[in-house]
Amino acid sequence: MIHQWKPNKYFIPISICPTVKGHLRSIVYDMQRASFSFIPNEMEEMISRFYGHRVSDILDSEFLDREVIEEYMDFLQEKEYAIWLDNVEQANAFTSLNTTWDSPMFITNAVVEITQKPKYGIDKLVNIINHLNCQNIQIKCQDEVGIVFLSELFNSFSRSVVKYIEIITRINPVHKQDEIIELMEKHPRVKFLISCLSDSSITYNADSGGVLVYSKSKFIIDPEKSLVFQQNLINNIELYTESQTHHTYFNRKLFIGANGDIKNFPEAEMVFGNLNNVSNVNEVMRMVNREDFQQYWNISKSETIVCKECELRNMCIDNRIPIKNNNGEWYHKTECNYNPYIAKWKGDVGCKSLVESGIEFNNGELKIDEVALFQAKQSIWG
Repeated sequence: MIHQWKPNKYFIPISICPTVKGHLRSIVYDMQRASFSFIPNEMEEMISRFYGHRVSDILDSEFLDREVIEEYMDFLQEKEYAIWLDNVEQANAFTSLNTTWDSPMFITNAVVEITQKPKYGIDKLVNIINHLNCQNIQIKCQDEVGIVFLSELFNSFSRSVVKYIEIITRINPVHKQDEIIELMEKHPRVKFLISCLSDSSITYNADSGGVLVYSKSKFIIDPEKSLVFQQNLINNIELYTESQTHHTYFNRKLFIGANGDIKNFPEAEMVFGNLNNVSNVNEVMRMVNREDFQQYWNISKSETIVCKECELRNMCIDNRIPIKNNNGEWYHKTECNYNPYIAKWKGDVGCKSLVESGIEFNNGELKIDEVALFQAKQSIWG
């Protein structure tokens, strides 16, 4: 113990640092610092159970050994995940985190494919994006492009509502990175410009805050594979609140293909219309208002099999398409890169698949072999 705890103080966990309980461990989301800490499940239970209680009540509760409770409170104080107040009036002045999510953007994120000679008008695209109040857009162009094309493209959005632009393309190697950086600095909306199929992988930062990335990758998204990787986890209040009742990949997404096809996400097979045949923005509004367009918007990880037992469920963006089983429960056909039952990522030493951990799906229903799961945990963590 590093702290002598005053028994009459009141224990108040910081609301902007919520805890999320997983199968094997829990996590504290420190959203002010965009960081997080893994904690034992019993610490999460202590935090949830004793909010607003006096220190003496917690220490005398026999919930855990006194030394363990003191150790946990030392940790929470060191990390500034909790405070201790003098009286109950002060404690009652603190409110819980409002997890209600909404957005003035009817479409919050759009993925758009274009070519050097677009098969639809860019001005029409920008007009629709403006009317949908979509402020985040990812643009993909598989053609090799030059600085003139990029400049014209950036200029098209210069007076739009869009605040965040990410471009994935192939930049003609005749153009030096200094030229591209100079162009990006004229257009601060361009946050990421990624040139794929490059000879090497290297990153440059523009003074405007934009990032130029040369990568060897192809940037092909496979809908059968999880996009969830450690480096892709996002910890902020916007994603945390959205994830409570929505799917953070599919929610309010719009996709427009290179030929003008309009879909509700890039991996979808169903086409709702074509931009070339749209005469006004109301036609697009009718498409996105359709129930089948929004079919995945309100599926949260907390109601998805396996995901609901994962402590990372409020900070991941996962493109796997949810499937409903005969009991009305959602699940995924393919496995995530993270196994919450053993707290291991693919590639980690000792990592096991769900099946190897005693977890199986039968017609979309989860079956757990508790003996096999216990043995898997023991073999990894002892």
